[in-house]
Amino acid sequence: MTANLISTSVESLSNESLNNKTKIFIVDDDKDFAKTVAWEVEDAGYEPVLIVEGSFGKVDDLVSQISQDAYGVLCDHRLSGSGLATFHGSDLVAALYDRKIPALLDTQFYEMDSDVSIRKYRHKIPVLLNKD
Repeated sequence: MTANLISTSVESLSNESLNNKTKIFIVDDDKDFAKTVAWEVEDAGYEPVLIVEGSFGKVDDLVSQISQDAYGVLCDHRLSGSGLATFHGSDLVAALYDRKIPALLDTQFYEMDSDVSIRKYRHKIPVLLNKD
């Protein structure tokens, strides 16, 4: 993810009315990528919280790991690569939207997934970023 993409992501979250919240959760099964994003988030003045391990079978299991004091969430779409979750990031972002927790979805498979697994929840995904 480029610095420009991170800046855009954080600016999108900044448009929400969120008071004194500094935690940005990063949900991604690619640990190296998540660490890179965490450095960018930290450089922007926020506290990154990585969720890169575990085996979440239900969306609510992962939602419960994300605190209500989250400033926002950056979530990868394909979470099953290393067994992090049995569902897609779009499912998680939609659930967070319903709970009024700001979230951004990113994917390197935008062309492939946007009309299939993302489309169902697109109205609940305010920002969809293409990693390419």
